[in-house]
Amino acid sequence: MRKIKNQEVNSKICVICKKRNAVLYLKASGENICYRCLTRRIERRIFRILKKRIKENSIIIGFRNTSTIVLLHILAKRFKEIEMRKIYMLTDDEILKWVKKRYGFKEVSSKFLEKDRKPFLIIPFSLEEFSATLLNSIMKLNLKHFLISNRAIFPLSKFENKQLEAYAAYYKLPIIPLEEKNSYNEFFCKMEEKTPTIRYQFLSFVNSIKNLTNDHNEIL
Repeated sequence: MRKIKNQEVNSKICVICKKRNAVLYLKASGENICYRCLTRRIERRIFRILKKRIKENSIIIGFRNTSTIVLLHILAKRFKEIEMRKIYMLTDDEILKWVKKRYGFKEVSSKFLEKDRKPFLIIPFSLEEFSATLLNSIMKLNLKHFLISNRAIFPLSKFENKQLEAYAAYYKLPIIPLEEKNSYNEFFCKMEEKTPTIRYQFLSFVNSIKNLTNDHNEIL
């Protein structure tokens, strides 16, 4: 098992199970957590979000990131239905091809996205990836896809990339490092020095706007 370095944890005990050594310290919640409790937490959240979509027309968007690998592993483990096993690959990556084949996902073409019955898009972004992408979208005033569309689902967006890397290490999955920091990610990194929960607060704010927008559209 590949170990994830975290000097802040040392030999502290997991606050969830209260018996195993913690491997990560979560700044947002102030928790020390072990591999097993972390993986269970991630899987429960993914299952809770996606179980309502089992019979729906849905598709995973495959990126070259650890989040995609983790999501495919969880879907193969927790969902046996073929409806949840379709993927549209955005990159020609050997690691993702291997993972896709290992878990029996069917690759579909871009034509699948253009069907009359629009599929739900399951987008595997970690907290860092989602917040930076969303801020980029807002800065460019390209809001509709993220703020208005209800057919985009981000089931991993509550988890920091280090948590998803720890999940991958626990199950001996490949780990793909985050791409170089862009200006949007650098903004959050600087803000996190003073406010560790800034990304969570940002996403909460955006979700509130989304709910207000949907309520307004229903009234109209």
